[in-house]
Amino acid sequence: MKKKIVWLSTILLMFLLVGCTGKLANEADEFSDGSIEYSVQLPQTWTVSKQPKEQFNAEAVFGAEDSKTNSYLFVLTKDKAEIELAGLGERTREELKDRYSLNSAEDVPMEEFKVADRPAYKYTLETIYEEKQVWLYFYYVETEHCLVQFVVYSAVDNQTESRSELIDQSVKTLKETGREESTERADEQIVIKNEELEFDINGILALEEDGKSFVAVRYKLTNKADSETITPAKWDELIKVSQGEQQLTLAENPADAKRLDFTELVANRERVVKTGEALESVVFYELKDESDLLIQPDATVFPDSGDLSLVLP
Repeated sequence: MKKKIVWLSTILLMFLLVGCTGKLANEADEFSDGSIEYSVQLPQTWTVSKQPKEQFNAEAVFGAEDSKTNSYLFVLTKDKAEIELAGLGERTREELKDRYSLNSAEDVPMEEFKVADRPAYKYTLETIYEEKQVWLYFYYVETEHCLVQFVVYSAVDNQTESRSELIDQSVKTLKETGREESTERADEQIVIKNEELEFDINGILALEEDGKSFVAVRYKLTNKADSETITPAKWDELIKVSQGEQQLTLAENPADAKRLDFTELVANRERVVKTGEALESVVFYELKDESDLLIQPDATVFPDSGDLSLVLP
Protein backbone atom coordinates (compact mmCIF):
# COMPACT_ATOMS: atom_id res chain seq x y z
CA MET A 1 0.00 0.00 0.00
CA LYS A 2 2.86 2.38 0.83
CA LYS A 3 4.45 1.71 -2.54
CA LYS A 4 1.22 2.69 -4.28
CA ILE A 5 1.00 5.91 -2.27
CA VAL A 6 4.60 6.83 -3.15
CA TRP A 7 4.03 6.05 -6.84
CA LEU A 8 0.84 8.11 -6.96
CA SER A 9 2.56 10.99 -5.15
CA THR A 10 5.39 10.97 -7.72
CA ILE A 11 2.91 11.09 -10.61
CA LEU A 12 1.02 13.92 -8.93
CA LEU A 13 4.25 15.88 -8.38
CA MET A 14 5.25 15.45 -12.04
CA PHE A 15 1.80 16.60 -13.12
CA LEU A 16 2.04 19.71 -10.97
CA LEU A 17 5.52 20.54 -12.27
CA VAL A 18 4.41 20.22 -15.90
CA GLY A 19 1.38 22.34 -15.14
CA CYS A 20 3.54 25.06 -13.62
CA THR A 21 5.87 25.25 -16.61
CA GLY A 22 3.06 25.17 -19.15
CA LYS A 23 1.42 28.51 -18.50
CA LEU A 24 1.64 32.02 -19.88
CA ALA A 25 2.56 34.91 -17.63
CA ASN A 26 -0.41 36.63 -16.02
CA GLU A 27 0.70 40.03 -17.30
CA ALA A 28 1.75 41.01 -20.82
CA ASP A 29 5.14 42.50 -21.62
CA GLU A 30 5.22 45.66 -23.71
CA PHE A 31 7.68 46.74 -26.39
CA SER A 32 8.00 49.21 -29.26
CA ASP A 33 9.71 49.29 -32.65
CA GLY A 34 10.02 53.06 -32.58
CA SER A 35 6.66 53.81 -34.14
CA ILE A 36 4.21 51.08 -33.04
CA GLU A 37 3.69 49.78 -29.49
CA TYR A 38 2.91 46.12 -28.83
CA SER A 39 2.15 43.71 -26.01
CA VAL A 40 2.61 39.94 -25.72
CA GLN A 41 2.25 37.37 -22.95
CA LEU A 42 5.38 35.28 -22.65
CA PRO A 43 5.59 31.77 -21.17
CA GLN A 44 5.70 32.08 -17.40
CA THR A 45 9.32 30.91 -17.01
CA TRP A 46 10.77 33.20 -19.71
CA THR A 47 12.51 36.50 -18.94
CA VAL A 48 12.70 39.61 -21.11
CA SER A 49 16.10 40.59 -22.51
CA LYS A 50 17.27 44.10 -21.65
CA GLN A 51 19.48 44.27 -24.76
CA PRO A 52 17.90 42.15 -27.53
CA LYS A 53 19.95 43.79 -30.29
CA GLU A 54 23.24 42.86 -28.64
CA GLN A 55 22.07 39.49 -27.32
CA PHE A 56 20.09 38.08 -30.23
CA ASN A 57 19.81 40.07 -33.45
CA ALA A 58 20.88 43.54 -34.57
CA GLU A 59 17.36 44.30 -35.81
CA ALA A 60 15.47 42.85 -32.82
CA VAL A 61 12.95 45.13 -31.13
CA PHE A 62 12.20 42.62 -28.36
CA GLY A 63 13.68 39.40 -27.02
CA ALA A 64 13.29 36.85 -24.23
CA GLU A 65 14.84 33.60 -23.04
CA ASP A 66 14.23 30.54 -20.93
CA SER A 67 17.62 30.05 -19.31
CA LYS A 68 16.66 26.65 -17.89
CA THR A 69 16.31 25.10 -21.34
CA ASN A 70 18.58 27.43 -23.35
CA SER A 71 15.64 28.48 -25.52
CA TYR A 72 15.09 32.04 -26.70
CA LEU A 73 13.13 34.23 -29.05
CA PHE A 74 13.42 37.64 -30.63
CA VAL A 75 11.02 39.85 -32.56
CA LEU A 76 11.45 41.80 -35.80
CA THR A 77 8.91 44.15 -37.37
CA LYS A 78 8.34 45.68 -40.77
CA ASP A 79 5.81 48.18 -42.07
CA LYS A 80 3.10 46.40 -44.08
CA ALA A 81 3.30 49.10 -46.73
CA GLU A 82 6.77 47.78 -47.67
CA ILE A 83 5.60 44.16 -48.12
CA GLU A 84 3.66 42.31 -50.79
CA LEU A 85 1.19 40.47 -48.56
CA ALA A 86 -0.46 38.46 -51.35
CA GLY A 87 1.12 35.01 -51.44
CA LEU A 88 3.28 35.79 -48.39
CA GLY A 89 2.90 32.34 -46.83
CA GLU A 90 4.20 30.28 -49.76
CA ARG A 91 6.76 32.92 -50.77
CA THR A 92 8.29 32.87 -47.28
CA ARG A 93 8.33 29.08 -47.41
CA GLU A 94 10.37 29.24 -50.62
CA GLU A 95 12.76 31.79 -49.10
CA LEU A 96 13.38 29.57 -46.07
CA LYS A 97 13.96 26.59 -48.36
CA ASP A 98 16.66 28.56 -50.20
CA ARG A 99 18.20 30.02 -47.06
CA TYR A 100 18.64 26.62 -45.41
CA SER A 101 19.55 24.77 -48.64
CA LEU A 102 16.63 22.36 -48.60
CA ASN A 103 15.47 20.38 -51.63
CA SER A 104 11.87 21.52 -51.68
CA ALA A 105 9.51 23.97 -50.02
CA GLU A 106 7.63 20.89 -48.82
CA ASP A 107 10.59 20.31 -46.50
CA VAL A 108 9.53 23.44 -44.58
CA PRO A 109 6.38 22.55 -42.56
CA MET A 110 3.98 25.50 -42.58
CA GLU A 111 0.94 26.14 -40.40
CA GLU A 112 -1.61 28.87 -41.07
CA PHE A 113 -3.69 30.40 -38.29
CA LYS A 114 -5.25 33.67 -37.18
CA VAL A 115 -4.24 36.27 -34.62
CA ALA A 116 -6.98 38.81 -33.94
CA ASP A 117 -8.67 37.70 -37.20
CA ARG A 118 -5.56 38.48 -39.26
CA PRO A 119 -3.33 35.99 -41.12
CA ALA A 120 -0.38 34.36 -39.36
CA TYR A 121 2.09 31.64 -40.35
CA LYS A 122 4.44 29.28 -38.53
CA TYR A 123 7.41 27.47 -40.10
CA THR A 124 9.39 24.71 -38.37
CA LEU A 125 13.00 23.74 -39.11
CA GLU A 126 15.79 21.82 -37.44
CA THR A 127 19.18 23.51 -37.29
CA ILE A 128 22.43 23.75 -35.33
CA TYR A 129 22.98 26.67 -32.98
CA GLU A 130 26.16 27.02 -30.92
CA GLU A 131 27.05 23.40 -31.78
CA LYS A 132 23.71 22.09 -30.47
CA GLN A 133 20.73 20.75 -32.37
CA VAL A 134 17.69 22.99 -31.92
CA TRP A 135 14.21 23.50 -33.29
CA LEU A 136 13.85 26.78 -35.16
CA TYR A 137 10.38 28.32 -35.42
CA PHE A 138 9.53 31.32 -37.59
CA TYR A 139 6.22 33.07 -36.94
CA TYR A 140 4.89 35.81 -39.23
CA VAL A 141 1.94 37.71 -37.78
CA GLU A 142 0.07 40.47 -39.57
CA THR A 143 -1.13 43.32 -37.35
CA GLU A 144 -2.96 46.54 -38.24
CA HIS A 145 0.17 48.36 -39.40
CA CYS A 146 3.04 45.86 -39.45
CA LEU A 147 4.22 42.35 -40.14
CA VAL A 148 5.70 41.01 -36.90
CA GLN A 149 8.19 38.15 -37.04
CA PHE A 150 9.00 35.92 -34.06
CA VAL A 151 12.19 33.88 -34.40
CA VAL A 152 12.37 31.10 -31.79
CA TYR A 153 15.26 28.77 -31.00
CA SER A 154 13.88 25.90 -28.89
CA ALA A 155 15.91 23.20 -27.18
CA VAL A 156 15.55 19.60 -28.30
CA ASP A 157 14.41 17.78 -25.14
CA ASN A 158 11.45 15.95 -23.65
CA GLN A 159 9.48 19.22 -23.44
CA THR A 160 9.85 20.18 -27.10
CA GLU A 161 6.22 19.57 -28.05
CA SER A 162 4.69 21.23 -24.99
CA ARG A 163 7.07 24.20 -25.33
CA SER A 164 6.11 24.61 -28.99
CA GLU A 165 2.41 24.64 -28.08
CA LEU A 166 3.05 27.17 -25.33
CA ILE A 167 4.95 29.47 -27.70
CA ASP A 168 2.04 29.15 -30.16
CA GLN A 169 -0.25 30.41 -27.39
CA SER A 170 2.14 33.24 -26.59
CA VAL A 171 2.33 34.44 -30.21
CA LYS A 172 -1.47 34.47 -30.40
CA THR A 173 -1.57 37.06 -27.58
CA LEU A 174 0.31 39.64 -29.69
CA LYS A 175 -1.49 42.98 -29.85
CA GLU A 176 -0.81 46.43 -31.26
CA THR A 177 -1.50 48.74 -28.36
CA GLY A 178 -0.86 52.14 -29.90
CA ARG A 179 1.29 54.39 -32.02
CA GLU A 180 3.99 56.70 -30.75
CA GLU A 181 3.60 60.40 -31.49
CA SER A 182 6.65 60.33 -33.72
CA THR A 183 6.36 58.02 -36.72
CA GLU A 184 10.15 57.79 -37.05
CA ARG A 185 11.86 54.51 -36.29
CA ALA A 186 14.15 54.28 -33.26
CA ASP A 187 17.30 54.10 -35.37
CA GLU A 188 18.42 57.38 -36.89
CA GLN A 189 18.62 57.14 -40.67
CA ILE A 190 21.40 58.73 -42.71
CA VAL A 191 20.81 58.99 -46.45
CA ILE A 192 23.36 59.00 -49.28
CA LYS A 193 21.70 59.40 -52.67
CA ASN A 194 21.68 60.61 -56.24
CA GLU A 195 19.16 60.30 -59.07
CA GLU A 196 19.84 56.60 -59.64
CA LEU A 197 20.41 55.00 -56.26
CA GLU A 198 20.07 55.62 -52.55
CA PHE A 199 21.76 54.19 -49.46
CA ASP A 200 19.91 54.54 -46.15
CA ILE A 201 22.18 53.77 -43.19
CA ASN A 202 19.82 52.62 -40.45
CA GLY A 203 21.99 50.98 -37.81
CA ILE A 204 25.48 50.13 -36.59
CA LEU A 205 26.48 47.45 -34.11
CA ALA A 206 29.79 46.69 -32.36
CA LEU A 207 31.00 43.06 -32.56
CA GLU A 208 33.95 41.06 -31.26
CA GLU A 209 35.89 37.97 -32.33
CA ASP A 210 39.13 36.57 -30.93
CA GLY A 211 39.96 39.82 -29.17
CA LYS A 212 39.39 41.93 -32.29
CA SER A 213 36.69 44.58 -32.63
CA PHE A 214 34.38 44.93 -35.61
CA VAL A 215 31.43 47.04 -36.63
CA ALA A 216 28.39 46.02 -38.63
CA VAL A 217 26.81 48.76 -40.73
CA ARG A 218 23.23 47.97 -41.75
CA TYR A 219 21.83 49.80 -44.76
CA LYS A 220 19.08 49.75 -47.35
CA LEU A 221 19.78 50.14 -51.06
CA THR A 222 17.04 51.60 -53.28
CA ASN A 223 17.42 51.24 -57.05
CA LYS A 224 16.02 54.31 -58.86
CA ALA A 225 17.81 53.63 -62.17
CA ASP A 226 16.64 51.70 -65.23
CA SER A 227 19.24 48.97 -64.74
CA GLU A 228 18.32 45.75 -62.91
CA THR A 229 21.92 44.64 -62.36
CA ILE A 230 22.58 46.54 -59.14
CA THR A 231 23.15 44.67 -55.87
CA PRO A 232 23.72 45.92 -52.29
CA ALA A 233 27.40 44.96 -52.71
CA LYS A 234 27.63 48.20 -54.74
CA TRP A 235 28.33 49.77 -51.35
CA ASP A 236 31.88 48.35 -51.41
CA GLU A 237 32.65 50.29 -54.59
CA LEU A 238 31.03 53.61 -53.72
CA ILE A 239 31.47 54.05 -49.95
CA LYS A 240 34.66 54.24 -47.90
CA VAL A 241 34.69 53.97 -44.11
CA SER A 242 37.52 55.38 -41.99
CA GLN A 243 38.60 56.12 -38.43
CA GLY A 244 40.70 59.25 -38.36
CA GLU A 245 43.18 58.98 -41.23
CA GLN A 246 42.95 55.19 -41.42
CA GLN A 247 40.65 53.61 -43.99
CA LEU A 248 38.94 50.47 -42.69
CA THR A 249 39.03 47.22 -44.63
CA LEU A 250 36.04 45.02 -45.29
CA ALA A 251 35.82 42.00 -43.01
CA GLU A 252 34.27 38.57 -43.32
CA ASN A 253 31.14 37.80 -41.32
CA PRO A 254 32.50 37.69 -37.70
CA ALA A 255 31.51 34.81 -35.43
CA ASP A 256 29.63 37.26 -33.19
CA ALA A 257 27.57 38.32 -36.21
CA LYS A 258 26.74 34.68 -36.97
CA ARG A 259 25.48 34.28 -33.41
CA LEU A 260 23.21 37.29 -33.94
CA ASP A 261 21.87 35.73 -37.16
CA PHE A 262 22.79 38.20 -39.91
CA THR A 263 22.28 35.34 -42.40
CA GLU A 264 19.61 36.98 -44.51
CA LEU A 265 21.25 40.42 -44.58
CA VAL A 266 24.59 38.91 -45.66
CA ALA A 267 22.89 36.86 -48.39
CA ASN A 268 21.14 40.00 -49.65
CA ARG A 269 24.47 41.57 -50.65
CA GLU A 270 24.54 39.55 -53.89
CA ARG A 271 20.83 39.68 -54.68
CA VAL A 272 19.65 41.85 -57.57
CA VAL A 273 17.57 44.90 -56.67
CA LYS A 274 15.16 45.73 -59.48
CA THR A 275 14.18 49.23 -60.53
CA GLY A 276 11.90 50.84 -57.94
CA GLU A 277 12.70 48.23 -55.30
CA ALA A 278 14.79 48.31 -52.12
CA LEU A 279 16.72 45.71 -50.14
CA GLU A 280 18.43 45.74 -46.75
CA SER A 281 21.93 44.38 -46.26
CA VAL A 282 24.96 44.66 -43.99
CA VAL A 283 28.71 45.22 -44.28
CA PHE A 284 31.44 44.50 -41.71
CA TYR A 285 34.68 46.37 -40.93
CA GLU A 286 37.51 45.64 -38.52
CA LEU A 287 37.99 48.60 -36.18
CA LYS A 288 41.31 50.32 -35.50
CA ASP A 289 40.27 51.95 -32.22
CA GLU A 290 37.20 53.39 -30.46
CA SER A 291 36.98 56.64 -32.44
CA ASP A 292 33.99 57.67 -34.55
CA LEU A 293 33.36 56.23 -38.00
CA LEU A 294 33.72 58.51 -41.01
CA ILE A 295 31.45 57.51 -43.91
CA GLN A 296 32.88 58.84 -47.20
CA PRO A 297 30.68 58.56 -50.32
CA ASP A 298 32.33 58.73 -53.74
CA ALA A 299 32.15 62.48 -54.49
CA THR A 300 31.81 61.95 -58.25
CA VAL A 301 28.80 59.65 -57.82
CA PHE A 302 27.21 61.51 -54.88
CA PRO A 303 28.14 65.17 -55.43
CA ASP A 304 25.47 66.37 -53.00
CA SER A 305 26.48 64.06 -50.15
CA GLY A 306 29.44 65.00 -47.99
CA ASP A 307 31.33 62.92 -45.43
CA LEU A 308 29.25 61.69 -42.49
CA SER A 309 30.30 60.90 -38.92
CA LEU A 310 28.82 58.03 -36.90
CA VAL A 311 29.45 57.45 -33.20
CA LEU A 312 30.31 53.85 -32.30
CA PRO A 313 27.76 52.22 -29.96
